[in-house]
Amino acid sequence: MNWEKLSRAFVHPLRIRILEAIEASEVPLSATNLLSLSDASLGVTSYHVNALAKVGVIEFSHGKQRRGALEKFYRAVSK
Repeated sequence: MNWEKLSRAFVHPLRIRILEAIEASEVPLSATNLLSLSDASLGVTSYHVNALAKVGVIEFSHGKQRRGALEKFYRAVSK
């Protein structure tokens, strides 16, 4: 088994940038706040934020109503 190829399949460059930004921030961030990290759309950025939350490296902090939708804010998991 080629572990290098396998690890690259699970680690997306945008996920790394998102995780670094959330860990460096003193306040929780939303996908909208993270749009400046790449030229990806809000949908793509949200997808990667949700993937990081699903594996437990970031966690939901709070939500705010924005134009009929809930903007979710996340913070790094402290362990």
